[in-house]
Amino acid sequence: MKLRINNNEAKAIKVVLEPWASEFEVKSGDFIDFISEGKVPDSGFFQVENNMYGVIVSPEWESALVHTYNSKGEAID
Repeated sequence: MKLRINNNEAKAIKVVLEPWASEFEVKSGDFIDFISEGKVPDSGFFQVENNMYGVIVSPEWESALVHTYNSKGEAID
């Protein structure tokens, strides 16, 4: 399963991957991808919250393993 976070704002945004509290900065006009490893149950999903501090992404399935990639396809986790 893949989730892409695009930044269409004029300034960089902070994206946090929970429950690991991994923080990423996404520059204006750029994006990052979160890609799960292994089988995701049918009931599994990514929860995305947007607030004044940034974006919070949480995989909502047991034993989730998620890798993060920049817009060049390079792993950044």
